[in-house]
Amino acid sequence: MQKNGSILDGFPRTTEQAKKLDEILENLGKKVDLVINLVTPKEELIDRMLTRRVCTNQECKATYNIKLNPPKQEGICDKCGASLKQREDDSNAEAINRRLEIYEEKTSPLVEYYTKKGVLRTETVSTSINRMGKDVAEDIVKDIKN
Repeated sequence: MQKNGSILDGFPRTTEQAKKLDEILENLGKKVDLVINLVTPKEELIDRMLTRRVCTNQECKATYNIKLNPPKQEGICDKCGASLKQREDDSNAEAINRRLEIYEEKTSPLVEYYTKKGVLRTETVSTSINRMGKDVAEDIVKDIKN
């Protein structure tokens, strides 16, 4: 089992970026081995964004969800004690829907790109099935070790 590697989170976001990444990696004699696509129902995504709070301390930037992962004291960061706020782009359903539209337009084609390369693994992450990102990560680590 190879022990060297990297995990990229949130990159690439477009097919053009993915192609450039492949080119760079190829020049280094490397390649993308696995891409994990986490899928969550749209209604749940919207709810998560509307209930997300972030630490106002730029050194900390901790993230909370007032339903799923609330701070111990409402409005106060557990890690540094700074106040929490709602991101401006999380504050209304219209802005969130626009972000989801942009995702569909720009990022969604990566699913097809990496499916064709045979490296895509799609996992559902949802409170409705009691399966969160941590659960997916644990399963993937087990699979890689086997």
